[in-house]
Amino acid sequence: MQKPRVVVVDDAPAILKAVESVLAGAGYAVRTAPDGPQGLEVMRADPPDLLLLDFQMPGMGGEQVCRAMQAEPALRDIPVVLMTTKGDGAAERVVQQMGVADYITKPFSPDAILALASYTLEKHRTPAATSVDQSLPRARRVAEEHDEQTLVQPLAAFFTTAGETTARAEPSTLPAEPEEGTRRLLIRHLMQRLRELGPGVHDAVTQAVDEALSQLPPVSSALQVDPGRPALWGDFSLVPIPEVFQLMTLQGQTGLFQVWPDARVALGGVVGGNTRFDVYFSQGKIDFVQATNLHEEFLLGRFLVATGAIDRAELDGLLRARKGHKKLLGQQLVALGHVTREQLNAALRDQCSELVYELLRFQRGTFCLRKEVPVPGDVGDARLAIPVDELLLEGLRRVDEWAVIEKHVASFDARFETERRSTERLTDEERYVLTQVGPDLTVRQLIARCGMRPFDVCKILYRLLLARQIRALP
Repeated sequence: MQKPRVVVVDDAPAILKAVESVLAGAGYAVRTAPDGPQGLEVMRADPPDLLLLDFQMPGMGGEQVCRAMQAEPALRDIPVVLMTTKGDGAAERVVQQMGVADYITKPFSPDAILALASYTLEKHRTPAATSVDQSLPRARRVAEEHDEQTLVQPLAAFFTTAGETTARAEPSTLPAEPEEGTRRLLIRHLMQRLRELGPGVHDAVTQAVDEALSQLPPVSSALQVDPGRPALWGDFSLVPIPEVFQLMTLQGQTGLFQVWPDARVALGGVVGGNTRFDVYFSQGKIDFVQATNLHEEFLLGRFLVATGAIDRAELDGLLRARKGHKKLLGQQLVALGHVTREQLNAALRDQCSELVYELLRFQRGTFCLRKEVPVPGDVGDARLAIPVDELLLEGLRRVDEWAVIEKHVASFDARFETERRSTERLTDEERYVLTQVGPDLTVRQLIARCGMRPFDVCKILYRLLLARQIRALP
């Protein structure tokens, strides 16, 4: 059988390479292009069976590419899947108005992109599909084809109360109120999340289950000393995170402390919904911190470059050659001799500290302590043992400063330009950041160029604004 032909168009080389690798590994014939005009040329030379198209690209964006395809008979029937960021209303409008087959939100897993490609190709081969049906994201279609009653039976088995050992729970055997109401509330919560999250159904279900369970009050029988079993729930709008952290230290707790914030931070790390922080405690100290759905400023590579452990160009080259490796980045760099274990631990300590500082900025959400859960094995032997008091002192200071900074640096997408003034009274760091400021750079891009912590760059921008060395662009 002839391989399905797919064209991938994206201006981000890393995403382009990753999607090409995943699809080619699954047997697709893949061609790529770094922008809209080149993508059109590739398709004109040999029209593909499917186009994966980045929606936000400089110059000719995804919407313009779709309009150009509609004007060419040889291209107008090619099914298009937009790759976009969550909550992009313009992308959803294009899906609805221009007959785009589907869309997938970044970041997405390999399984999600493979499932969507297979589904879209199969759907396009089926003439009975209507344009309205094709315009709805796959996960939403699947969710809407099943009403709440259809999902009660399999999901109810998952939400058995503590101590139950049955493999499944028939609807007729579900407990009476209030447990019955709780389960149906969870099911409605899951259904809503599935409709919102799009094609990454497996990951969406896992995260939604974790988030939903975190909002249950504790059951008395669940408070036994059982590794991994939730032992403490709370709403940190009522019990602030710093107080809970101090309690963990006072009691010398060991386990996984998970936090699901439900309010967006105005300036900084949060990309969208579904953010979760995993804080691993050991004897009251923080050994490791992970987080999902934050900006790339919090990835380990930036901290390795900032500490001088590795050069940016060297790191970029290693990341391009990294595909297929299952080891975490830090472990791989140590194994290949690019950084030492001491350098990795220093970067990890900085990264984990920054994640805690970011967590402290949230005012609302849910937390859950799972007793005796160790640091994941794939992290390696990183056991940082960071004192909580040390993090809280710095973190709470930053929270206060962020509140001031945000009044002048509105977002990471803000842009500034320099004013012609004397720089004699500026510090070396302020002069350095000032030399990097330009109207074409967002704050996020400026952070990447300076190789400094987001907080430090924003703080310097704030000081430069007060000194009238720069001004914000509209």
